Amino acid sequence: RAALIGALGATIVGADGALDRERIAAQVFADAEARERLNALVHPAVWRRLQERIVGAPAGEILVCDIPLLFENAREAWFDLTIVISAPAEVRLRRVQERSGWSVEEFQRREAAQTPLAEKERRADLTLQNVGAPADLEAAVQHVYREIAAAGQSAARESRS
Repeated sequence: RAALIGALGATIVGADGALDRERIAAQVFADAEARERLNALVHPAVWRRLQERIVGAPAGEILVCDIPLLFENAREAWFDLTIVISAPAEVRLRRVQERSGWSVEEFQRREAAQTPLAEKERRADLTLQNVGAPADLEAAVQHVYREIAAAGQSAARESRS
């Protein structure tokens, strides 16, 4: 907390004394240097903890990690399989406007701060399209998970033979 305030200023603290995520986001998506300071503080600890979890996972366990900046940090090699959830820009814009009230400009600013979706799709092992209802995406994710689990079980049986 103190390090974040030191890096980004006291304006990131809300009236209740808690860190204000919206203020932090507004600042770091408007200022690339502020975003770099935030990332330099947060990412090393996050990656260390994730690496500990991966190394400590029991053999055969399927770990599912939701990592918004996976490709920006070039960490995809840490994983056996990477999946990108994709939707056209107009769908993503409509969803964030409904959920968070973002302007077109805010959406574009945040998109510009990330690796382009087409590049993420190119680098990922699999892309799932998220253009329908949430239940459609859930079904697609469950299908992929069952396929991965079945492949893992098959590989485990082969290694015992």
